This record gives sequence, structure tokens and C-alpha cells, in this order.
Amino acid sequence: MKPFKISHHKQKNRFKWLNWIALGLGLIYFYWAADVYFNENDVSGATINLILGLFWLASGYVNLFWIDPPMPDIVLDDHGITVDEKDNSRLLSWNEIQDINLDNNTIFIHLDTGREEELKIWPLEYKELQTVKEKLRSLTQSNNIKFSSKY
Repeated sequence: MKPFKISHHKQKNRFKWLNWIALGLGLIYFYWAADVYFNENDVSGATINLILGLFWLASGYVNLFWIDPPMPDIVLDDHGITVDEKDNSRLLSWNEIQDINLDNNTIFIHLDTGREEELKIWPLEYKELQTVKEKLRSLTQSNNIKFSSKY
């Protein structure tokens, strides 16, 4: 079988312009807070505008600049499941895998040694998740491994 790589997408880039609008709204509310405080001496109105400005700045900043957790590269092939993380690469051979459970964001692998592996595969779109499910199903059937899926 040709190796199959599970690729990860960065979902947050899809609506990046909304995050820039949130940052702009935060700056506008800060301007309004200063305007209300210095021109009208209204402390409560300035406080409300500062709180709203902080909310919009925080939501825009978190979505734009928050670092996604590193996702390992996962490759399925005839030898097993290869997991390439930042510092190391390891092969989970089909001989050492007892069973595999799949849900919509994680592959749970139970090994013969009693150890469990959790491989995060989110965010995947529905079609990609179904492709991963079919590849795992065919590989586990050919290697006599129990496979179950909640998705």
C-alpha cells in the first residue's frame, strides 16, 4: 500500500479578516473611552468602553497570534503507523498494536505492552476523517487488529 499521510489544516486562517476587525474595534473603543473620559468626564462610560475595548482586542489577538499546539505528522503504511514529532520519529508496528479506536479528533492505539497512545488528528474536515477511517479500517483488517470508530 502507498503511504498515507494525515495532514493537518490551520482552521483559524479562514476568517483572518474578522480578527483584524476585532482588533480595530478594540482600538476604536479605547479611543471612545479616552474621548468620553477627557471631554465629558464620564467615568462610567469610559469604563464600559475600556472593558469593551479590552474584550475586542483580546479576542482579535488570541485568534490571530495564539500559537497552535504542534501536531505530529502521522503516516499510515504497510509497516505500521509512523509518528513524526518535532524532536523524534517513532514507528508503531502493526505487530505491537492490539486495537485502534477512532473518534472525531483522536486515534487511540492500545499496544501489546499495555501502553496507550493518543494521536491528535484534529482539525480534519468530514471527508478527510472518512478517508482516514477507511484507510485505518483496511489496514487493521489486513493485519488482524480490532478497529472501532465512534464517528
